[in-house]
Amino acid sequence: MARLFPTVLAVWLLLNVNSLSIAQEEEPESNMMRQMLEQLKSDPYVKEHLGWMLVIGQHPMYLLIDEDRGEPPVGERIPPWGAPNKEGYVARVRRNLKSLDKIPQLRLNYQWSAVELQSMCESFPDVYEQMKKAYQKGSLDFVDGTYSQSHLQILTSESNWRQFEYGSEVYKKLFDKKVDVYARQETGLHMQVPQLLRQFGYKFAAMPAFHAAIQIVGGKFEMVAQEGRLESVCGDDFVNWVGLDGSTVPFYLNVSLGWGNLREAYELQQDMYSAPKLFAIFPDMDEVEQDTFDEYYALFDWVLLRDGLLKRYEAAPPRAKAQVYSYWSYQEGVWAEELWRTMRKTESAALLAEQILSMAKLAGLGVDKGDEIKEVWKTILKSQHHDISWLEVTDLKRKSINRLQEAKEKCEKTAAEIAEKLVEKALRPYCYYRTVF
Repeated sequence: MARLFPTVLAVWLLLNVNSLSIAQEEEPESNMMRQMLEQLKSDPYVKEHLGWMLVIGQHPMYLLIDEDRGEPPVGERIPPWGAPNKEGYVARVRRNLKSLDKIPQLRLNYQWSAVELQSMCESFPDVYEQMKKAYQKGSLDFVDGTYSQSHLQILTSESNWRQFEYGSEVYKKLFDKKVDVYARQETGLHMQVPQLLRQFGYKFAAMPAFHAAIQIVGGKFEMVAQEGRLESVCGDDFVNWVGLDGSTVPFYLNVSLGWGNLREAYELQQDMYSAPKLFAIFPDMDEVEQDTFDEYYALFDWVLLRDGLLKRYEAAPPRAKAQVYSYWSYQEGVWAEELWRTMRKTESAALLAEQILSMAKLAGLGVDKGDEIKEVWKTILKSQHHDISWLEVTDLKRKSINRLQEAKEKCEKTAAEIAEKLVEKALRPYCYYRTVF
């Protein structure tokens, strides 16, 4: 009991120091509490008892910064949140990687879409080499793994599959990496995702920061309510996310907070009904300097998400099964609808071209258009990036519509050329017959 008192006091101080910090002038009582907090943070037993783990999953905005040139500029291209160009933005990535070199206990996770990561690595090979070294050292890891971080719940089955297929190819080529944690800032949930995750070798999934719905369909599950907020209880960290075919993936019920909201984490840890001990934050590629690391390292271990999930899964395996999905997306508005109509037409043209190409191969024709059609699919998948459909984006949305229209015409031309050769081969015996007769 004597050892527990400093922990309870530390959490109380954290809560009150954070709430008092909004005052413009610090009162003597606040200063005293800060001094007491610093003293408690220096006691290793407090951190050991809490067992908190902090995951930072950096969510890049590279695509918009690199390719959108609309006026007025999108928020992602305005400092300090964003950057005016890719050079300025990648400078932030360099600083992230420098922090990993300088701070041995720091761990970072990147949620790059494969298409953005590939583009960045091609433009900045020195950064690519630094990333490889950090990944091989074990201080950096990658999550999500899809080709373009799309909202999967509004895609066709073909696009869902290829988001994972093409994304995994890029990560394999660049880092010899098999991404096996499906975690992200944006939503991308529906009831067939567990089947896809299992097929592509994923081990874990986690609740996104953005909108999601969950329905318990079997087993026991406990939650705690506080000030209108529901959170899972430590020990019920996971549910088994069950798909339509019965496939299951362990799904972590993340206490999804931002840097400024960690005060809520302290609130949730005040009594025996505490929230799970792994906190995953997905900021928009924030700076992580020594002072930021030190502030949280006093009470949190910085971890790779996969390692943290594995540790919590071993301590608290799921007791319940749940369906997880989302009713929400922001693929709306006149031009977003035009984008998605064009995308569906292009997808249909690409599928038709693939089907006719398969017929040509079965017929023994020496036609090889597979690589061309695959490039069309990459254009389709890239256009599904959530940032392109965001209502603020104009220039990149128009560019994407034009690219899709060109890709559609290319597929239609390819399909027509292959079909003509098929017809010629099919009619050839009858032509010979008529000539002989």
